[in-house]
Amino acid sequence: MKKRSFILSSLLIFSLTSLVSAQTITISGSQTAGTGVLHEAKLESKPVELESSGSIIRVEGGSAGFWINRVRLGGENTIARFFRPNEAIGYSLGIGTYTVYPNILEGVSSARVKIYVESEK
Repeated sequence: MKKRSFILSSLLIFSLTSLVSAQTITISGSQTAGTGVLHEAKLESKPVELESSGSIIRVEGGSAGFWINRVRLGGENTIARFFRPNEAIGYSLGIGTYTVYPNILEGVSSARVKIYVESEK
């Protein structure tokens, strides 16, 4: 009986440790429609570093879609485009630094998106 209790306790501790070790990281961005002759839009997203790989578990905003860029020394490269927010659920991101930007519909002045990445850490 003591051996069984020890095994169950060990499994419980291992399970709790596994739950605590996962963390959720958010990456957000915005786009504001441009004005004037050049119509240059304003893009904003603070680069977020993932220290371990993870998967997108939730998306807020970005109803017109969004894209994810990987940030490297030479700049940013688009690694994924989604036309609907739910398409991104389950998408994997590796170790690295990322930004995210929403698409903006014609006639709309601004848009925001926030993605939630569950990372194993």
